[in-house]
Amino acid sequence: MKNLTKVIGPAPSEMPRDELIKLIRREHQRISEGVEAYTAKSKRKTSSSGSRSLSATKFLAKLKEAGMTLEQYEELTRKMEEAESGDAT
Repeated sequence: MKNLTKVIGPAPSEMPRDELIKLIRREHQRISEGVEAYTAKSKRKTSSSGSRSLSATKFLAKLKEAGMTLEQYEELTRKMEEAESGDAT
């Protein structure tokens, strides 16, 4: 049991109040910096990636706005792919 305090340090109840407050503030600061770094990293990731792909529901809503069915869209993309592959050969 004596070796445990050497490894992990004293229990909060065994520490002087001032030392405990300093420890809590350091931990709070460390966690705050980690959260800020993580959120800044995730904001850079989403903003630099450009536009996001639409969900299926939103995609179907956009097609409906354009007055196009999914089958018409698939036919159009197939024709465009055929045209592109015909130009490449």
